[in-house]
Amino acid sequence: TQLCEVLAEAGDTKHELLEQEALKAFTEGTLEVSVSSGQQADVGRALEALGIKFVSEFVDPLTGYSYDFWIPAHAMALEFDGPFHFCRGTRRPLGSTILKHRHIQQSGHVLVAIPYWEWGREVTLEAKQQVVTARMARALS
Repeated sequence: TQLCEVLAEAGDTKHELLEQEALKAFTEGTLEVSVSSGQQADVGRALEALGIKFVSEFVDPLTGYSYDFWIPAHAMALEFDGPFHFCRGTRRPLGSTILKHRHIQQSGHVLVAIPYWEWGREVTLEAKQQVVTARMARALS
């Protein structure tokens, strides 16, 4: 908005287009985040249904990272990796996601990462519970 005001004061008529594009980008990004957040909440519901004790949005004092779910019984960080964790239009994780996962593992914690496309194809709570239990079992083996 400040940039648009500066452009408007300078007599640049393109500021309206810039402002519209910025709003469009923000709105689209917000929509993707809310879908991802809804799926993350689904993961929490699956954990609850399985009777697994966890802490949501746990901030690890050792690494400083916020984990989507912390499962203290297994020293496990469970991350739901939504679309913003991947290069746009691919299934290739961003460098920041790779680094976070590596730091979690190097700190001695067990890592479970569930990508959004795997989670999104499951419809029932039972199927989602199976995804969680299979991923946890794989990480603990």
